[in-house]
Amino acid sequence: MRIQSRNGSIFIKWGMLLLALTLLLGVSGCTSLPFLYTDETTIESLEETSVINDNLMISGVVTALDTEVKNITVLNIDTRESTTFAYSISTLVQNKYGDGISMAQIQIGELIDLEYDRKNGRVKEVTISPDSWELNQITQFTMDRTNKTIQAGSYLYQYESSIVIVSDEELIEPIEISDQDELTIKGRGTTAYSIIVTKGHGYVSLENEELFIGGILTIGKIAKPITANMLVVVPEGDYTLEVTKGSTKGQKQIWVEKNEELSVDIRSFVAEARQIGTVNFKIEPENAKLYVNGKETNHKEVATFDYGTYAIRVEADGYVPFAEKYQIEKSYQQKTITLEAKEQESSGQESDSETKETSSMDQPGTVVVTLPSTDTTSNTETISTAQMTSTTSLSSETTVGSPSSVSSGDVSAYKIHIMEPSQTEVYFDGDYIGTVPVTLTKVSGEHTIILKKDGYVTKTYTVNITSDQIDSYYSFPALAEN
Repeated sequence: MRIQSRNGSIFIKWGMLLLALTLLLGVSGCTSLPFLYTDETTIESLEETSVINDNLMISGVVTALDTEVKNITVLNIDTRESTTFAYSISTLVQNKYGDGISMAQIQIGELIDLEYDRKNGRVKEVTISPDSWELNQITQFTMDRTNKTIQAGSYLYQYESSIVIVSDEELIEPIEISDQDELTIKGRGTTAYSIIVTKGHGYVSLENEELFIGGILTIGKIAKPITANMLVVVPEGDYTLEVTKGSTKGQKQIWVEKNEELSVDIRSFVAEARQIGTVNFKIEPENAKLYVNGKETNHKEVATFDYGTYAIRVEADGYVPFAEKYQIEKSYQQKTITLEAKEQESSGQESDSETKETSSMDQPGTVVVTLPSTDTTSNTETISTAQMTSTTSLSSETTVGSPSSVSSGDVSAYKIHIMEPSQTEVYFDGDYIGTVPVTLTKVSGEHTIILKKDGYVTKTYTVNITSDQIDSYYSFPALAEN
């Protein structure tokens, strides 16, 4: 009995061992139940992958920022599409070094990397692009608007037509940048993606500039010949304005504000450098015409002259003309001229003699011009340089620009037509041309066109006029009201 019991126990133990081995081999060979080996770490990993896939990243340029509504608009530099995103106080904002900053410190024109939730469009993170570059306080630059390049010093960058250009937190076009502006340029690699006008430009015009026509106007680094009705583009800031002509020279401190015109009266410069006299003409009959050095002068008002000798001539229908050399040598003089009534017609020889006498008194800086006239007593008049300049400027077709600005191709037989906005004054490289629509002789190269109209904001456009032997036409946007 004992032997049987012992043998039965042994059989039971061996059977249990075989069953355990069978179960172990069956489970280890089974591949249909992976959940048996899925742990908590694996579940968390899957959840993280899902979150990452729900966030998207773009690189772009900020074109608008509303810190009250908490919206930011970005131009995608890859797709060139503009998108507005909502952000919140929980949005992470960093500079290019990873330091936390506020959203208000992000400026329009900034190049950023933005991460957002693709489901609701909300911004998760904004970082000023770490691999972007920035050029500051650029005042010497060349912008080729045809080939879309901008050169600053030895650096040459390409830009897209959709480049973001900002002035006073408003977007402007490349043509609105003046070579007198100060710029900040931002980009990546060899591409510029944004330009910020950090200092803009204003305008300077002159009053009572007649005695300085042909002289030189200097404002800061700007030096230009003085012409009638000139308008000069000047960077905003504080300057010494100086005018010179021969031995005459005057200076004045000026402040130029952005997009504003400053009119400077330079009459005092003449008084400081020269002795000035005023003359009160008393002429009978009152409808008689007074000519001083051949230029018609209003004798019903006190006239101002430099000290010196002048050719005086007075004419009226039915009266004998009066002519003499008149010396101005006091601060105030009164001159009375009474014409005698004609008893008979003056001879042509007398008229010619008087004309020669008047011509001989021409002062330096005047031009003698023969005018067609049926009146034999005054078929020659002397027109001052100032008058000639003014007449030329008002011509409907005017040649402008210096020889250095003309390309090798001869385009002088072709025209530049400025069509819009109508009834607007046009200045070409600072010289007054006329009122739109206006036509001038074509001059190739980079030039500045200023549009001005009372009650409206003056605008400056920089254009690259091609050397193609065809006419060029320009239509600009209407000016904004002041």
